[in-house]
Amino acid sequence: MNEIDAIRSDFTDKRPQTWQNLPDLDLYMDQVIAFLGRTQLAPEDSQKLTAAMVNNYVKEGLLPRAKGKRYERDHVALLQIFVALKEVVTVKEAGTLLNSYIADAAVEDRYDQVLAELGGILDETVSRLPEDDSKEALVEAALTFALDSYANKMACQRLIEILNRQMAEEAELEKAKQDKKNEKQDKK
Repeated sequence: MNEIDAIRSDFTDKRPQTWQNLPDLDLYMDQVIAFLGRTQLAPEDSQKLTAAMVNNYVKEGLLPRAKGKRYERDHVALLQIFVALKEVVTVKEAGTLLNSYIADAAVEDRYDQVLAELGGILDETVSRLPEDDSKEALVEAALTFALDSYANKMACQRLIEILNRQMAEEAELEKAKQDKKNEKQDKK
């Protein structure tokens, strides 16, 4: 198998598990890390998920806390999405996107939607890989992927800026509403 075929194989085989195939028993942190490590599609030199990273994400409110020391299926699903997002956007942006995305729906439903979208994108990426590993084909394909990534990242960041403004406005309105309610109670 040549290196391009190995990429094809990774992009086809190393995908996040479907909701039904996620562990249905609660896991300890080391089990979550091991599980995600088997399905994480990332370059060899990329930083692997660690317990300290997960703990920091929880402390910053980017991910929900474990139930005791155990992580439920929802946690594993959210971490799976979070790990993918943090490869492209900042950790804070990944948290904002993830929390906004699941705010009005069940984690299972959102997870299935993310997997369907990611599956389609990975399939498209595999179809765009070069057929041969000549220097010219590799440079052309890598450049095309890099330019696509640039455009997608710029669009993503602009959309996150809009989302952050909307969330700030909503928080301001909620605060004003709460202040008004407190004023009424103080007058009584």
